[in-house]
Amino acid sequence: AANRNENNTASRIENVLRELLRGCKEVYRTLPVTNERPATFYRTFFVFVTLGNVVFNVPELAYNLRSDAGGLFSLSTSLTMSSIARLGYLSVVLYVLKDGAERKKMTSEGKTFVSLNMMVGLWALGVGIAQGLSDGPTSPFNIRRAADKFLFAILFLNNGILSLLSKMGIIKARDDVDDPDADPPLRVVF
Repeated sequence: AANRNENNTASRIENVLRELLRGCKEVYRTLPVTNERPATFYRTFFVFVTLGNVVFNVPELAYNLRSDAGGLFSLSTSLTMSSIARLGYLSVVLYVLKDGAERKKMTSEGKTFVSLNMMVGLWALGVGIAQGLSDGPTSPFNIRRAADKFLFAILFLNNGILSLLSKMGIIKARDDVDDPDADPPLRVVF
């Protein structure tokens, strides 16, 4: 019975690894972007977040697993695994936004993509505030630790807010131009 459980576990692990490899190949195959500017924006952030997660967090996890007395259940290992999971989730959201931009589903009528932009922006804003305040209540706000998250938040909140304003009719999504693929600046309509 023990041998059968070991074979069953090994088979499950093999299936999971095969599925992960298949998914990675599919993401790599669809990573190149056509001439759609918003898709390139999301792809760039997807690549930065994913590579940053792999380059910085995975080695830290390996180090924590080797050095901590608690091993898998230590606080530093738990925090690193949590960071990997959060950035992995963010990578998935950015990939969905990239895919939606390529399929031209990033319109002001699409609530899902507006919500995803707002969610990513608010997440980055919250992380920036938390990192700026992480030195304690008696320390001043550390803008150097929070600045990159605030910039990240501004870009995504900008996309979400402009889409909402366009949907409300306060601004026009596009000016009248000869080139339908052009991306002119937004204009405020009163």
